[in-house]
Amino acid sequence: MVEHIQAIEDPERRQRNAEAVIELMGFLNPHLKNVEDFRHKLWDHLFLISDFSLDVQSPYPIPTKETYKAKPQPIPYPKRSSRFSHLGKNLEDVIDKALAEQDPKNARDLLTLLPIT
Repeated sequence: MVEHIQAIEDPERRQRNAEAVIELMGFLNPHLKNVEDFRHKLWDHLFLISDFSLDVQSPYPIPTKETYKAKPQPIPYPKRSSRFSHLGKNLEDVIDKALAEQDPKNARDLLTLLPIT
């Protein structure tokens, strides 16, 4: 169907056919209606199927090959050295809170929550 749309010379007819294909894609995939911006995804899929060479007007930004081939930036890992890394960060935070607590009763209550025997 996409190859047929690409072969159509009249821009208005090509646009109507592309919109009909979008409607058909939405009808064949009803689970996409629960996804946010499902029509945007359908238009992106249409351009992907046509290898980004379809000449129609989209209500959304037209994607390019470069945007689909681009790799995401790596997520930096925290560089935090810990003396008790085997205990975990959250446990260290609880200990730090207990040490910073002014009321000894509250500090003792916080330390009783720790699973250390």
